[in-house]
Amino acid sequence: MNSVATVAAFHVRVELPTGDTTVVSAIEMENIEEVVKKVESKKMIDFSKHYVYILSTDGKRTEGFRDETLSNYKKLEKLLLSPTDLGIPRVIENVGSGANTPKASSSPNTTPSSTPITSRRGVSALGISTAVKDSSGAMDSPSVAKTRFKGLKNVLIGKKSVDEFTMSPSPVNKSINGMGKGSTPRSSSPDLKGGMLSSGDKAMMLMAKKPRSTANFLTDRSDSMSETSQISPEIEVSDMASMHSLELRPSHVSKHHRESPSDDLDRPSITSSIMPSPSQQNQPTRLSLQPSVYTIDDKNGSLTSMIQVIEEDTSDFANIEKFNPANGIIWSVAIVLPAHVGPPCAVPYTEKCSMCLYKLKIPDEPSHVNKSPANTTLEYICERICNRKELEYDLHSFEISVGGVLKPAEMDRPLSHYFNDRTALELHFVKKGKSFTPIPVFIKEEEIVRCNMVRGKTLIIAAKKEAILKLLVDPTYEDEKFLDMIFLTFRNFATADEFLNHMIASFFTKLSDNPTDEEKQSFEANRLPTQLKVIRVLHRWIEHHWHDFGLSGKLRVTLKNFLVDLSQEPEGPFVEVTRGLLYVVDIQRLWFEDLLGTYSTGERKNKHLETMFDDLEVEDIAQQLCILNCDIFRNIHPIEFLSEIWKKPGDESSPSYKFFTERFDKESYWVATELLNCKDFKKRVKFLCKFISLSQACIDLNNFFSTFSIISGLNLIPVQRLKKTWEAIPEKSRNLWTEVEKIADPSKNMKNLRDKMLTAAPPMIPLLSIYFKDLIFFNDGNQSKVDGMINVDKLRCLAEKVQDLSLKGSTPYPFEKKSAALNYLEKPLIEKNFDKLKELAAELEKQT
Repeated sequence: MNSVATVAAFHVRVELPTGDTTVVSAIEMENIEEVVKKVESKKMIDFSKHYVYILSTDGKRTEGFRDETLSNYKKLEKLLLSPTDLGIPRVIENVGSGANTPKASSSPNTTPSSTPITSRRGVSALGISTAVKDSSGAMDSPSVAKTRFKGLKNVLIGKKSVDEFTMSPSPVNKSINGMGKGSTPRSSSPDLKGGMLSSGDKAMMLMAKKPRSTANFLTDRSDSMSETSQISPEIEVSDMASMHSLELRPSHVSKHHRESPSDDLDRPSITSSIMPSPSQQNQPTRLSLQPSVYTIDDKNGSLTSMIQVIEEDTSDFANIEKFNPANGIIWSVAIVLPAHVGPPCAVPYTEKCSMCLYKLKIPDEPSHVNKSPANTTLEYICERICNRKELEYDLHSFEISVGGVLKPAEMDRPLSHYFNDRTALELHFVKKGKSFTPIPVFIKEEEIVRCNMVRGKTLIIAAKKEAILKLLVDPTYEDEKFLDMIFLTFRNFATADEFLNHMIASFFTKLSDNPTDEEKQSFEANRLPTQLKVIRVLHRWIEHHWHDFGLSGKLRVTLKNFLVDLSQEPEGPFVEVTRGLLYVVDIQRLWFEDLLGTYSTGERKNKHLETMFDDLEVEDIAQQLCILNCDIFRNIHPIEFLSEIWKKPGDESSPSYKFFTERFDKESYWVATELLNCKDFKKRVKFLCKFISLSQACIDLNNFFSTFSIISGLNLIPVQRLKKTWEAIPEKSRNLWTEVEKIADPSKNMKNLRDKMLTAAPPMIPLLSIYFKDLIFFNDGNQSKVDGMINVDKLRCLAEKVQDLSLKGSTPYPFEKKSAALNYLEKPLIEKNFDKLKELAAELEKQT
């Protein structure tokens, strides 16, 4: 990669932001960045943040990108440096036919070589390129240099096809040098001043080694709920020994919605202080109640006014044995993943920087030649293009020509990789998913983990089940996104009982028989950090994914047995922490039981209200439907979406999702019931027009759930049989109904609805059937295992999809709640007997 094309130099005029003009020497293989660097050295001014524009001899101006060579601009007059964006559109001249690529040529102006076309910058101490002389040693004049442009293009744009070559990953050393997350290696000993412990673990270790008074455990953090809170009660407890049996009784909130543990997008964590995360180092710890959830009835605000001793009925699980520490997992060395290298970034230009010329083809733009450092990754080039063109980075990548066939390029590879035994490179910018070099991790010659290096970060794409469970409790591996993804998806390859038992067994890790001195030393160094990591993982599971414990009394008892044992150890290092977790467990249990009780007894306890449809305005009904259905949707945990596509017969693990979908049928039958119970013909016509207007109002408010429930209700057979009623609606309502029905057009995979939801801004209530169709298609279309390992990449994509779905409905509507209308819509009088509805329709048609 050391060959340098011997070409003529010419002068380039550069207009500075001050209006002054300077001249520097350049060759056509140099890129704009190199020219700017020469100006910086000459004027001793930094222009790294300036925009560069190209002024042509024909008076045209265009934006120039710094990695493009001067050969792209045949009519170059001068460069313009501007500190601000002038808004000049980008225009690229076509430097060659689409089939040609930069390659070596037999032109007299080149030095033949089998190495790729690169240039090693010949610069002085000031960074100014040395001028190129002709064979006689004389300096070429600008006019002579320009006559050699055709010769330079022969260097860059050859006519021969690219030779076939193959892309193969480099062999991976089984002993990869790198540990966990972060670009710096971690210490092998648990030193509190810096090493393998995260900041959260360090704080917890301090708590473990020097426990505070339990009376002050929940009162050491300033209230995080600020000025917007009306009351921010702080808990003061004199006897924390029985804290695990104390519970908070929530005040009355909406029967269908409370700020749930999974709803961490717009509220502080209930117990963010109990188990500090890495971002909470040096923060004082205290637990505050959430005033939006709990209230204090007692004027003194004492704890007794909020907490009652409510023992859980565990008689059905009395035979559950406590975990025997002797059954702990045998300790083993940590799984060493490839070290992070940081996000892709610009490679600085240096005197010894090898450069590569390559041809770049972007759709709807002429081909042009770029010049970048040889160790620049394709990922970085792709990111720059996406930033320039305002495209979504995750949806674009490169393809390269191999034997005349375009194949995906591995985005983590540098340019130099694709110049091996090549004399040219042509990158095709395409809208496709990215490919990366697979990096295997072995233990005893068995591949247990497979990774990609994505944007400089190690990303696990496949792993053995045992490796996933081990990484979760590995104190050297810190990746909260990976942890949350596993919590959402582990039910695909393990049960919740198995998952919890592994956490507990990892806490009681023990040495194998006859360990070596090195194993003993490593075990003692990692034992406490591992225990701290287990506690942190359990805390995250309890607070953000309580769904598993809420639905399984057996799992809940196993967890409480473990925490109670630790909390009752005399002078134990985890007494304070586990008592705090037990407190949170009871809060979560009571809230979840209240939620499930609402779903199961709401219909039985509350009578249906008489109709108010004629008394309410369309706008009021639409707004109250938004409030009601949004509250129900926000209670659906992302786990429930995945449980629905993985569930087995008889599985009832999605109570909130089930309640939400049942609400759809209720609204549909409400529409039919209101119309068919109306005996007066003119009033019935008025109701029909009102429901059509209501469906449009729901579209305008992005309530696609109610939109389709109303459309479904109006399309029920009994309603459609009211032919005289339909014929009597005015032309305006008829045209509106035609427009409303267009959104329900099933053609092109319901394109109209998809486009509408894609452009809708929050708040929004999505139509779940569309997203579930996509989820099932993705789940069934991708294999669950890769070479005997769990397809973690598939699980990650599924987790992202359900999190995005939850996020779409996470923003509440800002409308004022109107109790009467809300109660009517929550419990409308409906007739679900289809035969009865048909009878009512037939009777009304006879009377008309």
